[in-house]
Amino acid sequence: MSNVPDDKLVSLADLAKALGCTRTYAYQLHKEGRVVPEEAGSKRVWLRASVQRVQDTKDPSKAGVAARHASARQESAEEPGVEEAPEAPEGAAAGGFNFQTSKAKREHFAAAREEIEYRREAGALIEVSVASGAFADVGAMLGAGLDAIAPTLAPLLVGKDEVQIRNALQDYAEELRKNMAAKVAKAAKEWGSDVD
Repeated sequence: MSNVPDDKLVSLADLAKALGCTRTYAYQLHKEGRVVPEEAGSKRVWLRASVQRVQDTKDPSKAGVAARHASARQESAEEPGVEEAPEAPEGAAAGGFNFQTSKAKREHFAAAREEIEYRREAGALIEVSVASGAFADVGAMLGAGLDAIAPTLAPLLVGKDEVQIRNALQDYAEELRKNMAAKVAKAAKEWGSDVD
């Protein structure tokens, strides 16, 4: 129901007359949700609330065209009883519609998508699925290396002094680090070739 006092229900044809537009455009406004219907799916709309919503959701970049059409309509013939809807203040919105905000959001996210694409092409970004597969391989290599300490290194360390044991463990850890670094470097090289 309309929140505007003294509002009345009218058909889309009557709304078109009140707006000074064609019936087809009034139906387009209804389809786009830019009018206030009596209830969902109804072809009857609240006149004042709908006129206000149409004003609030206007594309400001089309103001020149609208003014030209309005002057052409006034010159051709004036219909009695039809008032031009007052201009809404720029940026004002009723019912949650604000063209400028929507347009700014759309442009912001389009720019963000372009930046992501640029960074991907420059090699600064990679697909998560590709990276997660490579790091899963490195994690598996680390796990296997740690699991192999007991069965392979323990027998080699029996009877050795503390310094020899420490050196053997450091050598083993260094070899494991070197293998993991090589695996990551190989994956990075593959990511670079995927970008080109």
